[in-house]
Formats: sequence, structure tokens, C-alpha cells
Amino acid sequence: MAGAQMRLSGGIRVAASIAALKDFDLAGGTVALSRNWGFTVDSAAPARTSDLLWQQEGSIEAAGAVTIDLAGSEAHDPKDYWGADARFDRVHAVLVRNTTAGAGGDACILSLGGGSDGGGQGAFEWFFGAGAESIRLAPGGFLAAVHGRDPGWPVYDSSADIMRLSNLDENAPLTFQVIIIGQSEGSAAATTTPPPE
Repeated sequence: MAGAQMRLSGGIRVAASIAALKDFDLAGGTVALSRNWGFTVDSAAPARTSDLLWQQEGSIEAAGAVTIDLAGSEAHDPKDYWGADARFDRVHAVLVRNTTAGAGGDACILSLGGGSDGGGQGAFEWFFGAGAESIRLAPGGFLAAVHGRDPGWPVYDSSADIMRLSNLDENAPLTFQVIIIGQSEGSAAATTTPPPE
């Protein structure tokens, strides 16, 4: 794959295995639910263009926010394992987890979305559909969003490339983990579309 950032292989799997039980006077009943959903990552396959993996774990101070520029090249922007800029053109999967321990109630809620200012400025919209929208994850909560096919969710440099993680707790920090899989700018010349006007 000419211009590829790296070669990827593997996949994302989500599994649910749950038993529902109910007791009656003379008997009991059980219903089992088992489902496995998967997304295969193979940058060598002609139908898949995922060639960029980026991950981070970190903390956000009370009432603070972290903004991730998916098309950025500054020192604080995403880098791959070899230190090169991780500049995304498309994103195929985003996994986020609020890893904060020991918090209950409304403490340490992680908000995803909102762009650079929290109101949608420059927001990478992924599955939200609008820049100002967001989703909240309580401690222990996680989100696995998979586009499912090429070309994926577009990243537009300087207009739709900011992924925002905010701590809604004004009194305590939180911790998080993020994994992003997608297509690098370097291998996207044939699939990149112009940004919206």
C-alpha cells in the first residue's frame, strides 16, 4: 500500500453472554443470550484501508478537557509508536473507556465530543452527526464505535479534526484510555473527499 503509515492486522470484538433467570412456584426458567460482533482490521486486504493505530491513556483534571487533533502535527498531537505524526484522513473505529476507580453518583463523568471549545468548533463528528453533540461515560463505562466499512468517518484538517474529552466533575480528576484505528493521510489520496462548505 503506497504511502501507508503502518501495516495493521487483527480485529475488534464485542461479546455479550447473559443469562436471564426467573423463578415460578413449581419451576424456573432460563433464557441465554450470546452474541459476538466483530470488525476485522487488515491493511493488506484490498477492501480495507486501516493503516494507522493510535492509543493513549491519561488523566483530566477537575473541570478540565483534553483535545486531540486527529490531523495535527504539533508536539502534543497524536504520534505513532515510532514517533511519527499520526495524521488521520479517515477513522474506522474509536474505543474510549473511563478508567476512574472508586467514584460514584455524578462524580468523574467523562464527556466525549464538542470540538475545541465544547460547542462544536472544529469537531470530529464521527457517529454524532453534529459537532456540538456529546456522550457521557461514568467511571467504568466504555464506548466502542465502529464505522464498519470504508471509507469510514472523515477527518478534515482545521475544520473537523478535534476529538474532545472533558471532565464534568468540578472537584476531582478522572482517568481515561483511547484507541483509534483509521486511514492515514499518506495513503488516502485516492479516497479523500473535499471538506464540507
